[in-house]
Amino acid sequence: MEEPKFTWYFGYGSNMNQAQLKSGKQISPLESYPAHLDGWRLVFNLKPILNAFGCMGNIREDKDAVVHGVLHKFTLEDLEKMDKFEMTYKRVLLPVTTYDGKKIDANVYIIFPGHPQFGPDGSPSQRYKSILLHGAKSSQLKDEYIKFLDEVVVCPFDYDKMRVKNVPTRVLSREEVRNDPMLFSFMGHVFDLSNFESVRQLFNASEFFRGKAREYVVLRLMPAEGDITPPPVPDKFTDMTESQLDFLDTWLHAMELEWPVVGTCPLPVDQTDE
Repeated sequence: MEEPKFTWYFGYGSNMNQAQLKSGKQISPLESYPAHLDGWRLVFNLKPILNAFGCMGNIREDKDAVVHGVLHKFTLEDLEKMDKFEMTYKRVLLPVTTYDGKKIDANVYIIFPGHPQFGPDGSPSQRYKSILLHGAKSSQLKDEYIKFLDEVVVCPFDYDKMRVKNVPTRVLSREEVRNDPMLFSFMGHVFDLSNFESVRQLFNASEFFRGKAREYVVLRLMPAEGDITPPPVPDKFTDMTESQLDFLDTWLHAMELEWPVVGTCPLPVDQTDE
């Protein structure tokens, strides 16, 4: 018997949003349907790399609850691609029901207790909440679930307080930063991650960071504005759009809030200028 060439995936967070899937992960589902997962509850307890961006979505068992989302039909290649993006989560098979009553075993990503990024219930950022709301509305999830998402409390985000006023004058080359596993460069700033082992492990474990300038990896996270996908990531740093530079600037100052800045270095020339 020929092996199936597709599989099903249930997205309950940002992956409900098809524009986000296409722009951030370069995945275009073969089919997509509104669906629900009974006996589970949506929570926000995945600790972010940067606290300023709030917690990310997760689900936990609750016999009295239900999670609504989007059931996507994926190629097996796209599921493998999703595994790499969602490496923090564990992929499991759970029975999902479409709105027209079909029951399908689907892949679902969950983070369980014991993982270093599993934390107490928290709040998402306004950006993340907006992505969820757009995904829910565009996929025509039930009105009561959209109302539930709309009432989710977001974490505060004070951009002005995030700015570091005095950047150290030490200048490093990109090669010096690349050769020191404790250093991390972003937007011309050099950060010391020697006291942030879990962050270093995440960067080292992800193949998306290897051989690429960090700025280009972060741009993959740039949110879609409704159905409008972000501008394509350019090859040359000098070809960045204003909106892309603004997005990177927000990340820079979130990093400055938590990681010590030890100096500056040149900006990357292109995507491969790690």
